[in-house]
Amino acid sequence: MKLHIFPIAAVLLSYAACTIHAQDWGFLVMTDWHRGEVFATTPDRDSEDYKVRLDTLSHIKRTYGGELVVMPGDVATGKWHRPDYINKYFPGMTNAEAVLKAGNNCFGTIRSLFTDAGYEKVLVAVGDHELGDNYWISGDHKTKSLPQFREAFSNAFNSNQAGSFKYEEMIGSVNARPIGTIYESTSFAHQHKNVLFVTVDVFMKLSQDADFFDATTSEGGEGVVTGSVAGDHLQWFEQVLQEGNKKSSIDHIIVQAHLPILLPTRKSSSSAMSVDGGVESEFWQLMVQYGVSVYLGGEVHTVTATKDPSTNLVQVISRSNFNNGFLKVKVKSSGLEIVAYGEEGPNGRDNRTYSELGQLSLPRDVFDAPTGSGSLKLVDINEPLIYYSFDESMPLIDRPVDGMGTKKVLAPDMIEINGEVAMDSVPNYGEFGQQYDAQIANVELSKGVMGNAAMFSPDSRMSVYSMGPFSGGTAMSYSFWFKTKGPGEMILFHYAPKWALNEGGNKNVFSLTLNDGQPKLYASPTSVLTGQSWDLNDGRWHNIAVIMPRASCRLSEVKMYVDNEQVETESSNDNPNLYLSGSGYIGIGGYGYTEAIAFSISQGIPFEGKIDELYVWGRTVLIAEVARVQKKEFQINETHKCVANEKRFNFETTELEKDWHCARSCRETLSCLGYEIKLKASGKYRCLQFKNRHPRVGKEVTLGNKPNCVVLV
Repeated sequence: MKLHIFPIAAVLLSYAACTIHAQDWGFLVMTDWHRGEVFATTPDRDSEDYKVRLDTLSHIKRTYGGELVVMPGDVATGKWHRPDYINKYFPGMTNAEAVLKAGNNCFGTIRSLFTDAGYEKVLVAVGDHELGDNYWISGDHKTKSLPQFREAFSNAFNSNQAGSFKYEEMIGSVNARPIGTIYESTSFAHQHKNVLFVTVDVFMKLSQDADFFDATTSEGGEGVVTGSVAGDHLQWFEQVLQEGNKKSSIDHIIVQAHLPILLPTRKSSSSAMSVDGGVESEFWQLMVQYGVSVYLGGEVHTVTATKDPSTNLVQVISRSNFNNGFLKVKVKSSGLEIVAYGEEGPNGRDNRTYSELGQLSLPRDVFDAPTGSGSLKLVDINEPLIYYSFDESMPLIDRPVDGMGTKKVLAPDMIEINGEVAMDSVPNYGEFGQQYDAQIANVELSKGVMGNAAMFSPDSRMSVYSMGPFSGGTAMSYSFWFKTKGPGEMILFHYAPKWALNEGGNKNVFSLTLNDGQPKLYASPTSVLTGQSWDLNDGRWHNIAVIMPRASCRLSEVKMYVDNEQVETESSNDNPNLYLSGSGYIGIGGYGYTEAIAFSISQGIPFEGKIDELYVWGRTVLIAEVARVQKKEFQINETHKCVANEKRFNFETTELEKDWHCARSCRETLSCLGYEIKLKASGKYRCLQFKNRHPRVGKEVTLGNKPNCVVLV
């Protein structure tokens, strides 16, 4: 994949290289391992904690091999700067001394652990937890101790027994690390066989004292530290990529850092920090320019593979929390083959049994597109990330979600949602798949617009355990049907931070309510977009769509549609550029899992009524797209009659055609899951059935001899 800016040269070189390079070999990727914290205070290689971890790593080494391990950050918790922690474990030490001591204990013991398991070479990137965990406040103990966090990290992972830096071999004419920068001991390049591994510390402390936050560009939001590669650090990175491309002994350049760059990604129990600028960042664009083979990241505790919108460069985000998963990468001269593994078994940890979850093929030839399956299927951002048909529910135990497990059980059969116990899930048929199933309690599935709908009462709960997919200023859209006669301000679609109040207080919620029939969209308790002159609690089915027209748009720019017609809206005086917390939960018909009730909409009450066909996109959509997936030709009422809208929407021309009406007969109404009126060659209309129980929504089903619900007008 190298030399992407010279594709013909790259192809010729790749063919030549295939004849001279080494045999296939492999390595493992363990991201967000989060299993070393105990060693910060008990660095004992004879302890039970050490032995348990060693047994699991040794099993992985014996079973899955790997010449080395790549770890894109977060190997421990790292909150060693806190006064209560220091007083308990390191009394009498200064903050800087305690951080250095705990870090040397923790990181040093982790390094010994992997060596004892058979992994002599471990390449580790700095994560936010290696720096005390975000948020970083100017002048506080944590921020002042950043040098000690990095020193302890480098002592363990990047220094030899003599105290010298391990990876000093020049990459062509360029130093293997950015000498003279604060990253000279945490960012480095290292060639192993035919791969150049480039490890980058992307946590940049700004010189300013004030917190950095720019909602207009969706940058910052984590205090005085942000995710970025700039200045001399960025120049070194480019030079390394240039030199790597010149070396005939290098087939692949692999870059690892802790933070995701391409958004949105799947997320679970994460602060969801990312690299400023995303796909437009200079960091990412240099990887595109110089044909990097793959970018490996973490932070969000889930698995997502995303391709650059214009090239074949792929970002792979993965998880290895408490050894519950990892990636196995096979290196071939012709490309990379990646397999994702996940833990299975009755115990919360250390089952030492893994199953294959997905595969990803990354050909070296720039003319061959990457392909993936399972958890490593490339996310198609054009498709909905979330789609709930509400046609059926399944036991929670049969639809496990990464991150929901406990120390005792890997896949629980129940979970509490705001005081109610959920034992079932509504399957997600969108791109983010099972990880974004919605867990439900006291929700009945009954007749809806197409198939079944979710019926809500005050005791109903429906929420998504995985976080997001909203993140920062990323443009998002959603749409669903609802029907209610309820008064008051009912919660339709709620999105808010998991934790009570994000530090800095600068991130928005994104919550839609129905206030006595009038739609209201909240970005904060004082930032409200209100739909004018609508009476939507009339007991009829209505479709609502909420669309961000661009990234980081102002609240007043958000477009709201009801039944395909744009709603005139009025915004409050507080009209922010939207920057949504990435560590939030979706609640449908209520607050769901979120603990940030007081921060969002204290006056909201649970929804009473029905909701059907809910879609969430990770981009701006056109209302014509909404109409197409929602089959907005007519509504179906509770008497099983086909009730026409006043106008017919033409999906091809996006224009309204002549008035029309239809009637419907069906011998088995339960089999009639959805309909669309189409014009036949005879000039007559036919009412066709659609079935939406599977991920590929909108596929027409041929009914054959089954009841066909056909009516001629």
